[in-house]
Amino acid sequence: MKLCYTCKIEKSIESFSKNKMRKDGRLDRCKECESKHYYKRMQSPKFREARREQWRRTSPTPRARRNACLMVRKRYATELGKKKVQANNKLKYEVRQGRILRPDKCQKCGKACKPDGHHWDYDLPLDVIWLCKMCHNALHRAQGLKAKANPENA
Repeated sequence: MKLCYTCKIEKSIESFSKNKMRKDGRLDRCKECESKHYYKRMQSPKFREARREQWRRTSPTPRARRNACLMVRKRYATELGKKKVQANNKLKYEVRQGRILRPDKCQKCGKACKPDGHHWDYDLPLDVIWLCKMCHNALHRAQGLKAKANPENA
């Protein structure tokens, strides 16, 4: 049993929230009084202004958020982005129809998995090699490094 600091009622120890900083490991207010205290604090103009200011400091500006969305949209609006989406959709459709069989292992390392189809050329949507996630990511990283090293050929 413990006495609540606010309501002065003796309650069971489970009625108090845990707090490692206290000697007995519990807050000095019962859960009901703590809830009321926190609600009053949240309603105070000083607390609300502090929260608003914290939100302004930490959240991205609407313009930055909008620009990030526009960048993603622009990427898929480009001709290459459209080709990528169309090639991926065509391959998915053919796999679903059963005209193309997805193997149960990676063509590069032989690991048993559900491999991704990697397009060398988006103009040939059904010409793919089947790679596990690790090999597929490694291939894209290697292609990215080649493009950065020799930008005029990329």
